[in-house]
Amino acid sequence: MNWIFRGVIVGAAYLFPSFRFGYGVGLIILMQFVAAFSLFAAWADHGSQPDWVVRNEIIFAVVSSLVGWVLGLALIRQAKRHAKILAENLEEYERKNP
Repeated sequence: MNWIFRGVIVGAAYLFPSFRFGYGVGLIILMQFVAAFSLFAAWADHGSQPDWVVRNEIIFAVVSSLVGWVLGLALIRQAKRHAKILAENLEEYERKNP
């Protein structure tokens, strides 16, 4: 069942650049929420947990934020490039078939 869900997402991202753009923005927002939750957990654990736990939570927050931005921006760039290619192909088709 999980592979069907993944297949639908990959298929929609391949066919529709706007879906890929939205997926990139959604990924950035989701990873920012994960980073915010991790920072909140680090703040909550500051007095009661060992320092290495708090440090690892902060490192996880920074890494998840960076991964979200890198992957999200990559998806957005791909969506813009794909939309540009589709527009060029449409113009070429209209030019060949008056």
